Amino acid sequence: MGIARLLAQTEDISIVGEAADGEEACAAVDRLRPDLVLMDLVMPKVDGSAATRRILEAHPEVRIVILTTYVERNDVLDALESGAVGYVRKDARPDELLAGIRAAISDPLPLVAGAVQDLLAVWRSREDSPDVETFDGGRLVIDHVRHEVRVDGAVCNLTLTEFEMLAALAGHPGRVYSRLELTTHARGHAFEGYERTVDVHVKNLRRKIESTSTSPRFIQTVRGVGYRLGVSVVLMETLTWLDLFMPA
Repeated sequence: MGIARLLAQTEDISIVGEAADGEEACAAVDRLRPDLVLMDLVMPKVDGSAATRRILEAHPEVRIVILTTYVERNDVLDALESGAVGYVRKDARPDELLAGIRAAISDPLPLVAGAVQDLLAVWRSREDSPDVETFDGGRLVIDHVRHEVRVDGAVCNLTLTEFEMLAALAGHPGRVYSRLELTTHARGHAFEGYERTVDVHVKNLRRKIESTSTSPRFIQTVRGVGYRLGVSVVLMETLTWLDLFMPA
């Protein structure tokens, strides 16, 4: 049974609107002002995490619950860091799904069976492997498996050199890398003649990932030295959130 059909058969839940993508979801919330939004993570145009941030910036009173599947769970923590209040799985039993949705209205941390185990597995995998790094509350995501960088949910079209430079900076946020060090990371060896082009690559990288090149948030210049990543991994709030569900 489809989720919309399931909800339509309940007496205490009313569906006021549906959206086919993240852009439509943001517009629908502006227009309809629902109490709760079921947010799919994988959508065209704007993904669920980015749509969640946009909605909550404009309507902080709206409660957003992530609706996802097991295979998408690597993105769930990003969505929770974006402000979603909870997480329910598409493959949950109808009674579990409805219980999770109803709980989201009054319970600050609604989850259905299996969700805690999923999130703990994600957390442990993130600690064991730096395959996916998340910065600035989920705004910047570096996916080393897909060789992909996302800013506010949108994929940035980086060259191999730009990706490797950003990955090097992300390895130690706040640490200043000289231009020669960045060439070593990007090319695999130090090459002084190439060092002079680092500024060009950084300029192009900023154009693709920064909201403004005049006041960059991610890649900061340290005069006379080099560059650093100016934001840190934001995972401690999620760890505290998960601790609430750990057995005593």
